[in-house]
Amino acid sequence: MKIVYATDADYAYLRIRDHHLLDSLISTKISQHEIYILQTAQGLNIGWLRYGYFWDNTPFMNLIWIDEAYRSHGIGKQAVLFWETEMQKKGFNLVMT
Repeated sequence: MKIVYATDADYAYLRIRDHHLLDSLISTKISQHEIYILQTAQGLNIGWLRYGYFWDNTPFMNLIWIDEAYRSHGIGKQAVLFWETEMQKKGFNLVMT
């Protein structure tokens, strides 16, 4: 599995699938690197992880989605551990899920 920042090329993918985020906010979240795309080793998108900030200072995971065919293989756990590590690199000692 690969985990990469969402890019503008992922806008349509997210717009169709993420029904919890206003269309007008997708581009903002992409530009602020607050969405990660989960991919197979071959580059097929199989899900995403999206976060924001609670109290404007604590990373908060808003949503993690994995396509049904890829669930129960530890991908969610890998994604969460990856995100936690990325937040530590950014200097955060606390995250919320």
